[in-house]
Amino acid sequence: MIRLYTLLSFCLFIRFGGLSAQTAPDFTVTDSWGNTHHLYADYLDQEKTVVVKVFYVACPPCNAIAPHLEPLYQKWGGGSADVQFIELSILQSDSDTKVNVYKSSHSTTYPASGGEGGSVAAVQPYKDGTFGVYTGTPTFVVIAPDRSVNYDVSGLNIQGTIDALDAAIAATGATGVISATEEADKKLPFTLQSNLIDDVLILQNPGEATEVNTSIVSVTGQKYTSARFPIQKNDHVSLNVSELTKGSWILQVQDLNSRLTSSYMFVKL
Repeated sequence: MIRLYTLLSFCLFIRFGGLSAQTAPDFTVTDSWGNTHHLYADYLDQEKTVVVKVFYVACPPCNAIAPHLEPLYQKWGGGSADVQFIELSILQSDSDTKVNVYKSSHSTTYPASGGEGGSVAAVQPYKDGTFGVYTGTPTFVVIAPDRSVNYDVSGLNIQGTIDALDAAIAATGATGVISATEEADKKLPFTLQSNLIDDVLILQNPGEATEVNTSIVSVTGQKYTSARFPIQKNDHVSLNVSELTKGSWILQVQDLNSRLTSSYMFVKL
């Protein structure tokens, strides 16, 4: 049996690494929930600023600053405005499950990619000296829509780093503002229903035909399954969840045409 919910979606010292003459190289990664992210096509070419956190899940200072980043992310629109945050692990051994456990422990909602998602190759230019001296994790990179790079943005302490990131994002011209009309446009039209008898989730599409990527992940980070399939206008697909263990799970749905993502929580009884 399943129950369905909707998941709502000091002395100041600031150091900027400075804008590099080098432009940010494009990358494509898959996050720990199975969604793809193209730096150029999805963000920079859409006039969005991107904040990259270079990390690994067992890194003590990465864990220390993680809870402080979510409020900053939400201040800049939580991914719905003109700023996106993304974490890239330096370790191939950081699996999707490990990354999801890390995200869950800090209640972060911005995407993160581990070794399974191609993060190691994507993060390499920020480790090899191309943009400046790499001093370890976490390293923060702020990339403006014109592809210029502000490398190793940091402060004297955690709050100093948050303040430095805030200022660096603002320096790119980002506003973090999204109008009510834009907010409505950015919501996926899908609805989710549950069949308590057959343990089935029914994903309905009242909008235009598209292709979606779905992932089912527990709130503690355990990944159950992912699937990619087309869904026609005014049609639906059924997802069998009878083999799930009892507990809370999250269904993530990404529209591969618009790149928008919605999350739904359900409880297997």
